[in-house]
Amino acid sequence: MNQTESFTISNNSWRHLPKLVEERHSLSACTLGNSFIYAIGGSSAINYGSSLSTIERLNFASSHNFNGATHWEHIYLSGPCSDAKRSQLGSFAISESQIMIFGGFLDTDLTAQCFVIDTGSKEIKRMSEGAQMRKAKKFIKFKDYILKDGRSVYVVDDENEIHQFDIDRQQWHIIETNREQP
Repeated sequence: MNQTESFTISNNSWRHLPKLVEERHSLSACTLGNSFIYAIGGSSAINYGSSLSTIERLNFASSHNFNGATHWEHIYLSGPCSDAKRSQLGSFAISESQIMIFGGFLDTDLTAQCFVIDTGSKEIKRMSEGAQMRKAKKFIKFKDYILKDGRSVYVVDDENEIHQFDIDRQQWHIIETNREQP
């Protein structure tokens, strides 16, 4: 699928946005600042089961106003991790110019690795071992939730476990497991 849409809460309405350059599903999407939405990785809708290494962004020019959005553009990254294929991952902005991506499938393996994309230099780097997730997890947007609260990010995974990432300490914690007790 390459169709994108936005929802406006104030008037309870959906509207079509420009189409993605590549058809994809099982991707991660996040906003960066007041101007960009990034679509990261995912699985090819054309070559079923093939994960993508590509990243696209949409410049919508001003906060919550998609009137300026005309097209998605490919972002080409540099660095040793730039061509890794990723799907069912999570992402969030950790600063005005950096996006953290985590978990999901890296090529064909489920991973706990985390990476930072610097959107200014267009470079991707693997984060230190201390910043890796406690467990390898996959994240599917229609099922999982990401909430940023100050300098912490909370993620609910596909098994209803709550993970917390401390941005200042660059460290993950599992703060709640939702397991039924016998």
